Amino acid sequence: TTTTSLIASVFAAGGLDPTFVIGGRLNAAGTNAQLGTSRYLIAEADESDASFLHLQPLVAVVTNIDEDHMATYDGDFNKLKKTFVDFLHNLPFYGLAVVCLDDPVVREILPQVKRPTVTYGFSEDADV
Repeated sequence: TTTTSLIASVFAAGGLDPTFVIGGRLNAAGTNAQLGTSRYLIAEADESDASFLHLQPLVAVVTNIDEDHMATYDGDFNKLKKTFVDFLHNLPFYGLAVVCLDDPVVREILPQVKRPTVTYGFSEDADV
């Protein structure tokens, strides 16, 4: 929610008037969803029911992967990790995966991601 709110706020402050759908209320807009006038859609998606696999974003941000919503994945953490890889493979070949290198599970799946990536974090080998 924090990351999605930040991205939506930056786009709005830049005059891009994005459509956004966020899991929590964006204080600056006074709502959790808004129809913008631009071609940009900022959507918060998570792994809770694996429905994020239906999305086909141009850019995806993965902040962390942890053992949450495990009932959806039959208690199998490897299934959850594979689902994140599958989600990132929904990006087109020219898309971009922005991932947090400080998260050990994100770091673990990164070699399986066959899309352009930018890593961020405090790790010395992060891109940003």
